[in-house]
Amino acid sequence: MATSAFTIGFLVLVGLGLLFAGLIVVLLLALAFSGKPGGKLAAGVGTAFLLTIVVLCGGFFTVGVSRTTVQSPTGIHSYGEVEYGETVQRARVSTQSIPSEITSRSHVHEIAESSHSAFPMNVSTDTSIVNEPSTKDVTASTGKTIGQFAGSIYQEFRNQLKSGKLDLDPSKIIPPGRPSWVEQEPHWGHDQTYYVSVSSGPYDRGMDCRHALNLEIRKSVDQFAVELTGSNDAPKLIGDGLDTIQEAVATETYQEELTPSFGVMHQWHSLLKFDPAIQEQIRQFWYAQQRISRVVYIGTGFLFLLGVMFIFYAGMSLTSDGSRVSPGLVSAGSVAALCGLLAAGVIFVRSFPML
Repeated sequence: MATSAFTIGFLVLVGLGLLFAGLIVVLLLALAFSGKPGGKLAAGVGTAFLLTIVVLCGGFFTVGVSRTTVQSPTGIHSYGEVEYGETVQRARVSTQSIPSEITSRSHVHEIAESSHSAFPMNVSTDTSIVNEPSTKDVTASTGKTIGQFAGSIYQEFRNQLKSGKLDLDPSKIIPPGRPSWVEQEPHWGHDQTYYVSVSSGPYDRGMDCRHALNLEIRKSVDQFAVELTGSNDAPKLIGDGLDTIQEAVATETYQEELTPSFGVMHQWHSLLKFDPAIQEQIRQFWYAQQRISRVVYIGTGFLFLLGVMFIFYAGMSLTSDGSRVSPGLVSAGSVAALCGLLAAGVIFVRSFPML
């Protein structure tokens, strides 16, 4: 590498020197033969000389660069260990990028001179090509390693489950005293009350259970509002009105501690009751949104009519006697304005459908 870099630098310096010398020669010839019959011929010869030097320098530089080889392999090795049960799984993920290289090497083998040999030297050229591994191959290798690692963990889980070390019996995990409504399906009662139970799921902290349970309660309230009003946009349009309903529907809450083999987990349950009073409250919220929607549509229609009247009035004013505006231009502008007004109306209706 050092020898190649020195060769390139030397060729560049020689080329610059020759270019400078050629430029001086051309200038001297131009000054010497300026205004004389042979001036144009001298200038042409000097220019040809300068171009020849440029071509030669470019060829030398190309040959010097083509003989250089740059190698920069990069290797990345990583290890991962996961302790699961009584075993420790260790996986290695390695990635190595090897640059593509085409190297030509000339080997000279000496042969003893004899009367039967016309050439005392044997010259042979070997060309070897090393292909760079593609990103697809590296990704496939990494995915295969991760798959083997995950498979070993799953196999260990099955072994512990078969041996009895991992007990998943619900009767041993769930503590006694769980209410019957925790497992019941959503249903309507005899008093037109809708009952649904929600669960937070197991968490290791009580605050996480509270947050997850509140999210599940809000999902149930939104779903009930959609079913009651028949519109998928009801939860978004009612908005904060459903917050008060969320606090009122949660009538019972049960907290329990699960005891699986890997530690204590917390889980919260809540029973939601949508009685006729809450249903009527949701309907009133929805009726209010419908009234607002109708008022907005009436106002928008009035503005649309005003826009149409303004366009016609402007067109009639511009085409009256004494106007210098072309009638064709006024007609084209009126049509464009009406099309724009109609497009705005379509966008409004699609963005804000009437409730």
